[in-house]
Amino acid sequence: MAANALTHLEIDAFCRLRHVQLSAWEVGVLCRVDDAVLGVWAEEHGKSKPVEGEASDAKGIKALFRRIGARKEATSG
Repeated sequence: MAANALTHLEIDAFCRLRHVQLSAWEVGVLCRVDDAVLGVWAEEHGKSKPVEGEASDAKGIKALFRRIGARKEATSG
């Protein structure tokens, strides 16, 4: 089984089906988290060099979420 990145078309289809509207910031967060998860998956399955990102393991992904949440709070002030 191979892991594939989320596409903007898939995100758009999800939004239309669920009647939600995501901001550009939220789409960006989804893409960054997806990149991090794919990097971990690739490393664990020995498929290739992990996708470059800020997280290379579960601990790193949790830290990424904390930084994203903090940034969102700081900008929404």
